[in-house]
Amino acid sequence: MRPAETGMPHNRRFVVALREWAAAIRECATVLALLGVPVVVAYWQHSSADEAVRQQYVAMAVGLLQKPTPERKDDSDTELRAWAVAVINRNAPVPLPESLKENLIIGKLHWLFGDGVSQWFPYGAQPTKPKAEPIPTPSP
Repeated sequence: MRPAETGMPHNRRFVVALREWAAAIRECATVLALLGVPVVVAYWQHSSADEAVRQQYVAMAVGLLQKPTPERKDDSDTELRAWAVAVINRNAPVPLPESLKENLIIGKLHWLFGDGVSQWFPYGAQPTKPKAEPIPTPSP
C-alpha cells in the first residue's frame, strides 16, 4: 500500500502536533514550578513564624494566669486576665467552658503544671499526688 492510502501524512501531522503540545505543556510546567516553589516555601516560613508567635503568646498568657491575683484588684488586672483567657481560648482546640473562663478572670483558679500534666486548682489548694502502692511480686 502506498502512504497516501494509509493516511500516513495525516498521522504524522497529528504526532508532530502532539509533540508540540507536549513541549508547550512541559515549558509551562517548568515555569510554574520555578514560580511555585518559592511561593510555597515563603508560605511555609510565614506559617511557622506565625505558629512560633502564637506559642509565645500562649506561654505569656499561661504565665499571667499562674500568678495569684493581688489582694487589691483593679480593672487593669481583670482586663489582663481576660486577655490571657481569650488568648488561650482562641488557640485551644477545645474552647474553655464559660464558668472556667469566668473563674480564671476573677482569679478563683490558677493553672499549675507538674509531672507533664496541667491541672486547674483553686487558689490555696495544693495538688496532691496519689500514693504509689508497691507492685506485688509474684510468689515462686
